[in-house]
Amino acid sequence: MHQQMIQNVEEEDDFNEVETTFGFCDPKISDALTLSAFIPRFVPLNRLEVARAVCHQTKVGTVVKDQDEEGNPGDSTFGFVSVLNLGLFVDVLPSIGKFVEWMKKLGDMSLNDILENHINTTGLILNERALGVPHELAPHLMRGLFNEIAWATEDLEKEEDRESFRFTHYIMVKKFTKSEEGFEFVNIEDELFFKNAPIKVEFETEGEDGDLEGVEYHRMIWAFDINTPNIVRQELNAMYGVDESQYAYEHQK
Repeated sequence: MHQQMIQNVEEEDDFNEVETTFGFCDPKISDALTLSAFIPRFVPLNRLEVARAVCHQTKVGTVVKDQDEEGNPGDSTFGFVSVLNLGLFVDVLPSIGKFVEWMKKLGDMSLNDILENHINTTGLILNERALGVPHELAPHLMRGLFNEIAWATEDLEKEEDRESFRFTHYIMVKKFTKSEEGFEFVNIEDELFFKNAPIKVEFETEGEDGDLEGVEYHRMIWAFDINTPNIVRQELNAMYGVDESQYAYEHQK
């Protein structure tokens, strides 16, 4: 678990500033309902079904919670990051199967090539946080996710489990806004994935609860190979002055 004392800013009628210690915790089955609220509503996914899959996958993935002075997780969840092997779940979870078929119907040749020829080595990255969580957490979350993926290919007991994390491609599905200043993202790393992803497929859906009138929303699928996360991590580390060599001990924990 990585922990950091940092201020969390939330906006309601006015600004309220709350000092919080964030803890990075392994997902637990009891987290499923809470995590389902973070999963996007604008794609055909059964959010609780997917959240349960995330919570059963305890070796890869992190939940962001508050933390007390002794390092114990609190009751507030601020987001999570994980990855699911689409080929592993496409025939197991009905909503993943529907989601894959829905993506194919968008008609993008490059995306379809990945889904049809590389699905068993394609990971769906789920990376969602509450508005106001500081961007300084981003390099640590990305380091944790992709390091855990690498460790899983070496450490998991069964070869089939190790194989399920040997990804060649990743997919992200994101919703963001556009203003006069350009595209605006909740997570700073999403801006970098958007910039570096070679495949971007925009799609239209109906409005959702919480959408603001007069705001321009965009919804996209980003697809990329295993080199893109390395680029994003380097850019995040440079942006926030993070030296990953200082965290070499994490694999032993």
